[in-house]
Amino acid sequence: MTLGNAAAGRAGMIQGLRAGMASAGQLFAIGQLNRGYLVPDPIIVTISHRLGRDEAKRRLEDGLGYISGQLAGFVSSIDYGWTGYRLDFGLTAMRQSISGRIEVEDRLVRVELSLPSLLHLLSRQIIGRIRSDGAVLLDKPSGTKRLC
Repeated sequence: MTLGNAAAGRAGMIQGLRAGMASAGQLFAIGQLNRGYLVPDPIIVTISHRLGRDEAKRRLEDGLGYISGQLAGFVSSIDYGWTGYRLDFGLTAMRQSISGRIEVEDRLVRVELSLPSLLHLLSRQIIGRIRSDGAVLLDKPSGTKRLC
């Protein structure tokens, strides 16, 4: 098979997956084709709250130290910074780069996480952890520091 035919076949398989004609076993993730590689779509998790924007942001800021400590065994570097009510972050885990953002709204926190294909295999566990820790952080009484 020539390189052109291989690329056409891969593009056709991706279109077939998106249309529901190909089996899920042919590719493990649906995403975008970037430089010939399949890039998984970002993971998006929303967590509702009743705190208001300022209190939700404050609790997230207070929880960053704890979360960084929990990730220390898996993460070799982590960088983050706030711009208004948006936290942009990047980290390296298992030699894989991860980037994302957290947007705080009046009644909702939206977490968007871009994972490389290897770590996308763990997306269910990652989503579960984001939901559970995020809910504890945003639902706990003010002043409580412990996450389950």
